[in-house]
Amino acid sequence: MNKKHEIMDVKTEIMIVDDDQAFLKMLKLRLDMEGYKCHGYLDVTSAWDNLRLYTPDLIIVDLSLPDANGIVWAGSLRKHTPDLPIIIVTALKSTIEAPDPRFDRIHSKPLDWEDFMDDIKTLTIENINSRPLLNENFISSNSKGGQDQ
Repeated sequence: MNKKHEIMDVKTEIMIVDDDQAFLKMLKLRLDMEGYKCHGYLDVTSAWDNLRLYTPDLIIVDLSLPDANGIVWAGSLRKHTPDLPIIIVTALKSTIEAPDPRFDRIHSKPLDWEDFMDDIKTLTIENINSRPLLNENFISSNSKGGQDQ
């Protein structure tokens, strides 16, 4: 098992939202091979529905989707999860640049894989390291033989 991007045997989860099925499949496969757990969706509606089931460590979203603009959706996400890292990908010539309050990075297709992976690693490590640790009282009260108090 590739533990390159795992913490305590839990893989870093990435949500990918892109309506280009070939790109989505390729990206998911490459990130899976890098040791990430990826979930792919073809539209924002499906992605929103699945955000109710789990919280990814990073979201990669296409700029142009059939049911939403990726940057507008990223802005909506920021209102609910301000610390969740978001990368925008686009095949369009864009004058949009990071930093932008709605997302962390923007990459043009075709991707510069090394640069893209550097951003993924940096953003997921920062996200995982910024999560609050369990409260000391919680830890001490639940370390007594595993019994409920």
